[in-house]
Amino acid sequence: MHDLNRKIARSKVRLMLDKLSKGWGFYASILYQMPMVVKNDISTMATDGTSIFYNEEFTDALTEPQLDGVKVHEALHRVLKHHLRMGKRDHQLWNIACDYAINPIILASDLVLPDGALVDARFKDMSAEKIYDILQSESKDKPQDGNGNSGNGSGQPQAQAWGNVDAPQGMSEDQVKQQEATIDAQTMMAVSSIKNRGEIPSSIKDIIKAMERSQIDWVDVLRRFVGGDQPQDYSYRRPNRRQWYLNEVITPTSNMVGCGHVVVAIDTSGSVSNKELSYFLGELNEITKKCGADSVTVIQCDADIQDVKRYEKGEDIEKFSVVGRGGTCVMPVFNYIDKENIKVDNFIYFTDMGIFDYPKSDVGYPILWVSSDIRGKDAPIGQTTYLKVA
Repeated sequence: MHDLNRKIARSKVRLMLDKLSKGWGFYASILYQMPMVVKNDISTMATDGTSIFYNEEFTDALTEPQLDGVKVHEALHRVLKHHLRMGKRDHQLWNIACDYAINPIILASDLVLPDGALVDARFKDMSAEKIYDILQSESKDKPQDGNGNSGNGSGQPQAQAWGNVDAPQGMSEDQVKQQEATIDAQTMMAVSSIKNRGEIPSSIKDIIKAMERSQIDWVDVLRRFVGGDQPQDYSYRRPNRRQWYLNEVITPTSNMVGCGHVVVAIDTSGSVSNKELSYFLGELNEITKKCGADSVTVIQCDADIQDVKRYEKGEDIEKFSVVGRGGTCVMPVFNYIDKENIKVDNFIYFTDMGIFDYPKSDVGYPILWVSSDIRGKDAPIGQTTYLKVA
């Protein structure tokens, strides 16, 4: 396999030198951090976020352009930390979702992938988590083949990922966070190393923007947004989200010190995952604790108003049931505020930004969109900040 080793080495040099105008040097910088290791008990390639494992027969059969694309495929799994984000999800389905998320990025960089690479226009610009939720929902409605696996409804087998992502085993939460920080730092170094030597692919710019957004402390943004006093206790810790339940959410008592009436809308549409919804509900305590509101109105909305509750100063936000899970529309909330003539000093909307009906003009009060989609676009009206859903 001496020729194969030379083929792999040529790929590394080619990515760094041949297409600087395409930003391939970024990918090469990431790949220099990932040693390639022979592993013939796998069928294609795989990564654990640190190394790239490859089957010699599979790799040898690739054309040189395909090899470049497959190596970049594995590098992007690392950049996007797919191995750290899998959690308790189904391994096979998570790999498929990750492939759908990154293959369009590779093709947009004018790289080549082998035949059969997973690409679906439905999933454009979606995170692997969003794609996974869609695939999981679809798989429940599909017939089973003779082996007990879901098909696609037309007698064809389910799509297969050919670049596996292996989740770390036995790592503590602190070790996972440390690896996340290391990968982010090395990714930013890769960007810095080439930014003056060629254009970074636009899709990579979106990834970098998402990384920067993930570092935002949205509570600091909230304090600046409402113009409230800075808290005296800087040791405050975020609530343990294990305590938040989707159907009975109990938020702790808060001390409100007076910054007007705050209206909080929560997107309870079907596109919002259970995990996102749990985070939205958990952050209610941040608003009541940090804003210092005289009163708070909490509105649940999917395609229509589902629930409205108002809490006065000093009143606990009691437990309530989540209702909705239909389509997504935000205008019912703004129309409701106008119809009921609600005085709004500050308006906050928790959403995944799957929105197509923004207000077309100034509504007369400040709006803060708190988005769970760190790769999405800012809202065209008001201010947008981002809530990282780990």
